[in-house]
Amino acid sequence: MSSRSIISTPAETPEFVELDLRNNSCPICNNVLRDCVQLPCGHKTCESCIDQLFNNSISEGTCPVNDEDCFAFSRIDVVPDYGTRREILKSKVYCPYKTNGCATTIEWQKLQNHKESCEHKPRECPNRNDGCQETLSFKDLTDHITNHCLYSLVSCPDCQTPVMRKDLQNHQDDCTRYLITCKFHCDVGELPREEMKVHENSCPKKLAKCPYASAGCAFEGKENEINEHEKSALVYHLSLNQDYAKNMEQQNFNIQQEMQNKTHSGSNQQQEYREVINSGDECNIPVNN
Repeated sequence: MSSRSIISTPAETPEFVELDLRNNSCPICNNVLRDCVQLPCGHKTCESCIDQLFNNSISEGTCPVNDEDCFAFSRIDVVPDYGTRREILKSKVYCPYKTNGCATTIEWQKLQNHKESCEHKPRECPNRNDGCQETLSFKDLTDHITNHCLYSLVSCPDCQTPVMRKDLQNHQDDCTRYLITCKFHCDVGELPREEMKVHENSCPKKLAKCPYASAGCAFEGKENEINEHEKSALVYHLSLNQDYAKNMEQQNFNIQQEMQNKTHSGSNQQQEYREVINSGDECNIPVNN
């Protein structure tokens, strides 16, 4: 007997909404009847459980319920119970993704198609190969990819370069088109980083050193402040220049003295060397050249 091609029962075991499993369970496996068959005595079992009724006997089987009116039978007496199969397959079941939020109840025979398209079905993020380990309901996947996934490609809002969301901040720290304000707090507003560098070189609020900084003046200010400072500090700058000139003269003198001392020291060393050689000749001491 073979009836698997006709009204076949799905492989999974769903959660039924109302089906009375006391009357629709197999007395052998105790699960819902699959590919239900009927024994001659009227009891029902799963088709796949029939072999267990014969106890390796080819000719005679016994009913697992073993009521008083049950009797022995042969395999040919076991027939498909299409009515029960239809009833079970049309019974409402819950979507297996109920715990994820799906409230759908559907006929068991239509469950597989529903599962494939259920918006609550868990899906791996398509960026898994790039590092994302998130698993989400299908309905949340688009929002995750578009707005939250750290491994999704996004365009830099300033230069339009595609980068992973997790790398966007680091990219913007170096992006030449990223808008920044002048570090001298002028009123130029925001400019792309590459343009701001040019601006800051000539920014009117950029602080400059006094032209006499090398002489010791520590004043810093804006261009107009430097001009006013030069006018008001003439005597001070003259004094700095004089002190600077004296320091330079002293440094030059010290350098000359040091050079003379080295020259004199070298001459003394050469004289001592010659005296040692002459002394060795007088004593017949061999001297290595």
